[in-house]
Amino acid sequence: MDFLNIHKKNWYVIITKPGWEKKVGKNLTSLGIENLIPLQKQIRQWSDRKKIVEVPVFMTYAFVWCTPVERLNVFKAEGVRRFLSIGGTLSKVTDTEIVRIKKLLSYERNIVVEELSASDFGEGREVEIVQGSLQGLRGKVFEEPKCGKNKIKILIESLNCFACAEVTTDMLIYCSQKMPV
Repeated sequence: MDFLNIHKKNWYVIITKPGWEKKVGKNLTSLGIENLIPLQKQIRQWSDRKKIVEVPVFMTYAFVWCTPVERLNVFKAEGVRRFLSIGGTLSKVTDTEIVRIKKLLSYERNIVVEELSASDFGEGREVEIVQGSLQGLRGKVFEEPKCGKNKIKILIESLNCFACAEVTTDMLIYCSQKMPV
């Protein structure tokens, strides 16, 4: 690791204990570590009432903005298990992907996250959302049981997954250029 890169901040993915995402976010904040815990509001039904609760979009995942040197401090937060690595390399999330995730969080409908599979390549038409809170995001339109009807898949490459969001056709235009990475 060269000297210049040890002081460069990046977004990293950490894995938390199951159900600890919000607690880990609070613990990281109290340590002064910038973090992002993507949450969405859902209605939960109990026998006697309904309640709106915030639930994690990415179960057991959280994002931290830190330097390689500061990564050790992340483990001081209770509930942190490890950093996500793919193929032995720490998973870094690009600023573009963080912007995509934040746009998804502003969406008023539920978001479903699913793992990427080989069959996902070459299927669907590439589109850009031109209206609403997801305006500017690009993805592929799919109609399948796993993602649901009238959904768009937005690739989050560093996590090797798609986020699926429901859209209407008037919100989309077809793209002729390659999807941004």
